[in-house]
Amino acid sequence: MNRTLVLFQLFLSSAIVAVCPLTALGQDNGQVIPQGVTPGRGGELRVVVGYSPNSNLVIGVSPNRELYFTALEYEHSIRQFWKTTLNYYGGIVPFMAVHHPAESINGVSFPAATNWGGGAEPIGFAWNFRTASHFQPILETAGGVVYFNDQVPIAQSSQFNFMFHFGAGVEFYGRSGHFLTVGYRYHHISNANTGHFNPGIDSNLIYIGVPIIRRTRTR
Repeated sequence: MNRTLVLFQLFLSSAIVAVCPLTALGQDNGQVIPQGVTPGRGGELRVVVGYSPNSNLVIGVSPNRELYFTALEYEHSIRQFWKTTLNYYGGIVPFMAVHHPAESINGVSFPAATNWGGGAEPIGFAWNFRTASHFQPILETAGGVVYFNDQVPIAQSSQFNFMFHFGAGVEFYGRSGHFLTVGYRYHHISNANTGHFNPGIDSNLIYIGVPIIRRTRTR
């Protein structure tokens, strides 16, 4: 079995483990909303799974890194205005993995390896547009910390790293509420100069989000 398939199974398994204890909460969450009533968007709990096939050299300077990402995120509306909604969101990251190729650092050769870890993104904001529509564009940003089983992205950097992202996507709503998010996140990992080296990783993270506890759209 190849490495990519094994990692894919690992991070999907991580997402399933995170979801199972919470599915009962989502089963009885439906409600009948009379026509003509404008419901509050309220809170939402969702599972997010993402992958980046390569890394950029913009803020971080570590090339050829793959990123595997899972998260359990909670989002709650803060304010609605002009057919938009500003939301707070945060989440836990039960599984994240970074794969790097074989490389030489300061004359020392290191084999290809995959480092894994977990963390949290407690502070984030999302902005929904066209909130009465079945298809709602979003802008988002969030930040947090992650701890790996080994130093990331290179030797003599750090197991403990900070991370943040910004991105955009689309939320899809049906008759029973929000059911899918598809989006892109420019994701950055670095140790903020707390390690000997701080090259950082910039990833093009493509993700999907599936709600466990749904929210409705404004009517």
